[in-house]
Amino acid sequence: MSAVRSWYAPVVTRLRTTNPYVVDSALAALVLFAASLQWMFPDEGDDPLSLVG
Repeated sequence: MSAVRSWYAPVVTRLRTTNPYVVDSALAALVLFAASLQWMFPDEGDDPLSLVG
């Protein structure tokens, strides 16, 4: 875990210090993309057993 944290922490610190809104914008875009996929393909993840009975 410390090996992962050793390379992860400087990257996050550098992203936060240069422009703190870059990470937040990327996360917001990812959430909107996932929501749009759910809206475009609403029947892809349905469980057929839940429709019985």
